[in-house]
Amino acid sequence: MRLTNAAVISVRIDGQTVANPVGFRGRHFTLTLFSAFAPLMQLGALETVAQGLDLTLVTIVAEPYALARCLSTNAGTDSGAIFIDIGGGTTDIALVRQGGIEETRMFALGGRTFTRRLATNKGISVKEAEKLKLSYSSGNVKGADRDEIHSILAPECQTWMDSIELLIEELSKGELLPPAIYTVGGGSVLPDLRQKLESFPWTERLPFARQPIIQTVQPEMVTSITDPHGMLKNAQDITPMALAYQAIELQNENNVLERALYRVIHNMHI
Repeated sequence: MRLTNAAVISVRIDGQTVANPVGFRGRHFTLTLFSAFAPLMQLGALETVAQGLDLTLVTIVAEPYALARCLSTNAGTDSGAIFIDIGGGTTDIALVRQGGIEETRMFALGGRTFTRRLATNKGISVKEAEKLKLSYSSGNVKGADRDEIHSILAPECQTWMDSIELLIEELSKGELLPPAIYTVGGGSVLPDLRQKLESFPWTERLPFARQPIIQTVQPEMVTSITDPHGMLKNAQDITPMALAYQAIELQNENNVLERALYRVIHNMHI
């Protein structure tokens, strides 16, 4: 395993959170770090791909971290938020409290699971099932056909919701959770998943003070990334935008917190 992504989440001096420690006095200086590790085999594969494309691999960023970092500065999440990225093969969850990314979780259930379920039940190809799923998600399937698809997808949707509940409970550690849940990724357009989130009894099952806001993030909500050509149009574009945001942040890394982070990592020998 190798450390692939590390970032300063919060800084405290004598227990008081500060944005920049320069100029403050105190006895105890505390850094809270976000760290992500990856197997050497996977890192080697990324390096091989980069070399094959004649590109320099500048850095490797954990996708949930990039997403939470980007959106927590754009979506009005001063009190924190939970970000859910529903991709093709996995669903990633990131918890942000008081402007800092606390932890992330992932489970292997994404959009392709629903596509395969449709293909199996209706006896069609995966390609045809994907087209049908997208048409259903867009509201173009009506009446009995829509009800049939809803019934076919129901078991996987419930499994997905059960996994969401379990992992958010793990992330909470018994502490109060933030009042907003934001979804991104291609799978977030599936209306059944949105319905599961909206109808779930959050305050009864998990430590929420009130029913959280459920919102799908759209590109215009990411104010730090401009799109003059109008190519970024829906929720599945948010994750690439978050990775682009990380590239922008790389240019601003030469500050006191980043230098402190590098010293910590060096002393830990990781």
